[in-house]
Amino acid sequence: MTETGGITEAASPTGRTTSDAQTPHQKEGPPIHEFEGWHCRKSFPAIHAQLVVNHDCRVRSIDIRPGSANDKSVFNYSDFGKRIHLIIPPRKHVIADAGYMLTPQMITQFPISEGMPADEALFNYLHSRTRITVERAIGMIKNRFRILELPLNQKESLHEPATSRMAQVIKCCFILHNVFISLKDNVEPDLPDPQIEPDPVSDQQGNAQVTHGQNVRESIQYYLSENRTYLHFMKI
Repeated sequence: MTETGGITEAASPTGRTTSDAQTPHQKEGPPIHEFEGWHCRKSFPAIHAQLVVNHDCRVRSIDIRPGSANDKSVFNYSDFGKRIHLIIPPRKHVIADAGYMLTPQMITQFPISEGMPADEALFNYLHSRTRITVERAIGMIKNRFRILELPLNQKESLHEPATSRMAQVIKCCFILHNVFISLKDNVEPDLPDPQIEPDPVSDQQGNAQVTHGQNVRESIQYYLSENRTYLHFMKI
């Protein structure tokens, strides 16, 4: 079974390109005490698949790996994570959920607290509205490719490692998903309203990247606050 995760690009209220980061897991194999394979950090056999998806749910990048790791660790080890400062142009951003680190290229929501300023609450709401694109993409993929909902065999063979075999199956699903997007043959999932998530990765004060990211986030927050009337008119 596949859980949600990945990175998604979407159009921000500023008209600039943004992206959204999460990590899905592909559940694998027989019961925990009887299988040959590995566990994820949630204690079931799994493979991580981290996606980059644009505004129309097209997968732009994918990183697939087994093991026990949180979203931040998977991102840091991925090719996209290592090269994000080279890939994302100036004044463009990845929109990431609360499991990721705030940087100039990757914008997370403001930490949630009682009595938080209205401008920060507005930012968090629009952040979630933008980030739901990745949920749509993963929902479309899971609805169309039901093999991702089935246990995959983790047992090694003499000719091919199980990791390679499963990665090929998962990657093929995402490639075919892009083909269907190009053909405008979409399967829209039923999704709940966007939710503001808790903040498991706190902003690290003193880190130069985080400080720069905070400045970028505050400038976007200011823009959204100043254009509140326009956003209301556009029903954003």
